[in-house]
Parts: sequence; C-alpha cells; structure tokens
Amino acid sequence: VGIGNVRYLAGDYLPALEAYGRAQVLYERAYSQALIAMKGPASASFGRAQLTRVLQGIGRVRTAQGDYRAALEAYDRALGLATNAEDRPAEANALASLAEVRYRQGQYDLAVELYRKDVELAKALGDGNTMAHALAGIGLAELVRGRPAPAVEAYTQALTAYEAQGDQEGMGRALTGLGYAQADLQQFTDALAAYEKAIAIFTTRGRQEEIGRALLGKSMAHAGLDEHERALEAAGQAAHIAAAIGNADLTWRAATRAGHANRRLGRADAARAAYGTAIDTIERLRREVGEDTEPSFLDDRAEPYLGMVDLAADADDGRGALTYVERARAQVRRDLLRRSPVTIDKGMPAADRDEERAMLREIVST
Repeated sequence: VGIGNVRYLAGDYLPALEAYGRAQVLYERAYSQALIAMKGPASASFGRAQLTRVLQGIGRVRTAQGDYRAALEAYDRALGLATNAEDRPAEANALASLAEVRYRQGQYDLAVELYRKDVELAKALGDGNTMAHALAGIGLAELVRGRPAPAVEAYTQALTAYEAQGDQEGMGRALTGLGYAQADLQQFTDALAAYEKAIAIFTTRGRQEEIGRALLGKSMAHAGLDEHERALEAAGQAAHIAAAIGNADLTWRAATRAGHANRRLGRADAARAAYGTAIDTIERLRREVGEDTEPSFLDDRAEPYLGMVDLAADADDGRGALTYVERARAQVRRDLLRRSPVTIDKGMPAADRDEERAMLREIVST
C-alpha cells in the first residue's frame, strides 16, 4: 500500500495500480478468512480496514486517470465495507471521494447529495475538517450548476468551519469561492472584500496560484462595477504570477480578462493582442495535454474566441468575426471527434463525406 501511495503521489499511475492490486489480493483473502472466523462484517476488522484503504487508493488513481467508472466501483465498494462495519470515519472518506467523482463527471446534483450526507456524518462525528471540505464541495457544485445563492450559503458555512479548525488555506479557498458566488449574484462589492481577504491569506502563505485565481475574480468584480482600469490592473497582476510560475491555464484566463477590460476601455489593439495570447495558449495546451485529462472546449475556453468575434463586430469586420467563429467551431468539432466513436457523416454524399473527413483529420492534427 505504501508503494502504491508513493507511486500515486509521483504520478506513476500504472505502478501504483499494480502495487494496490497486489495489496488488494492479500487483504481480500484476510478479510474473507476473518468473516468466516468471526461470523460478521462488523467483527472482521482484520483486513477490512486495510482493504478499504486499498480501494480508496485505487479510486484516487482511477480518478486521476479520468477512468471515473472504475473509480466509482472502487469507492462504492469502500463505502459498502465501511457502512457494514459501522466505520463512520471511513464512510465519510468514501462519501467525499464519491462526491468528487460525481462532480468531475458533471453530475452536480448527485455530488451535492453525497456532500450533504458527508456533512451530516461529519457533524455526528464531530469532524470539523471533513465537514468544512464537504461544505466547500457543495459550494463549488452549486456554483458550477448555476445556483449562486445556495453556493454563497455553503461557502459561508465552510468558511466558519475552516476558521474553527484554524485552517487558513481552507479559509482562503472558501473566500475565493464565496467571491465568485457573490459576483454571480452581482454582489460585486462583497465579492471584492472576499477576494481581498483570500489574497491576504494566500500572500502570507506564499500560495501564488491561489493568489492568481483570486485576482481573476477580483478583475471580474471590478468589471461588474464598470471599474475597467482596476479590472485590467488585477488581470495584469494575475498574468505576472502566471508567467512567474509557468501556469498556462492561469495565463489564458488572465489574458482573457485583460482583453475584456481593454475592449471596454476602447483599446481594440490591446484587446486583440490579449485575446490572441489567450487563444494561442489554449491551442498550445490542447496540443500538449492528453485528451483524457483535458476539459471539454465547451466548458469555458470559448470565451477569448468570442471576444475576438466581438472586436470584429465592433469594427464591422464580418470576415474577421467569421474567422474566429470557425476557429472556435473547429475546436468544438475536434472535441466531438476525439470523444465519440460514432461517425457523424452517415447519409452524406460521397464527395461531401470525403471532404468532411479530410477537414476533421486536419482539425485533429492541429
């Protein structure tokens, strides 16, 4: 198990699975023998706790690989073992893991349901740390599924729970999430206050990426208040951090915020350059990052392309607008082609089908 844990932390997933698999065989045998000898899962603690930990490890690796079905199987088995043995801490751990996978799958309703069960169990156990993490998970899932009011409530409760635990980084993350939820409710002044507190916490702890994420939110909040110079300043600070730590995701997001601010300030050339940086970074990421671990283009990466379309429309440049519409469509179609084994050209005339397939091959190769 220790070898599996080390390999997982190093990102060596196949050796990690091999080590966990060998441990699973041993602990399955020990657990089965204990069940026979002690006549019941609650009594057969020998092997069961170890097997539960192995299943959690397998679930973590499968989650990191993007194999969510296998991760759910492992976590479901761990939850069943813990529940039957009335091992409440292990049950809480398995619930949190299942909720994370459901969130990653985009099944936000199920994620919230599992996190709520985890909150109630953590309350019963007096486990403030688990409760805080589960509340923050609820906040994130509610925010992503477009329910900012429940997200504000959950993040506020998470903040209180983290504060009670003395978890400064947890407080910073909850404050950042709270800011995004408040901004979605157009409570921009409150959002700015939350971001400032988060930045102060992360600054004392040297957490540069987290500072950058909060600065992105700060830029958005200033934009909501029509404070576009301040929005541009915050985006620039985030971009500086992104360059310093080599974070490409933060780079394109900061460039997109700068593009928006410059466009609202009437600086079309600067906006175009910023959007161009964002688009170039996104397309480089798509070439470098494996498709299994890359989020869908439809998630949020269309934003700088749409910014370019808006700039072209501002200049009555229909051809320029069409260029970026088609460029964005190419990325979407690339997603669909890579993620679906189903052909999309059935029923086309032969000449059109050949042209379509040639175009798709070109898209995928870029």
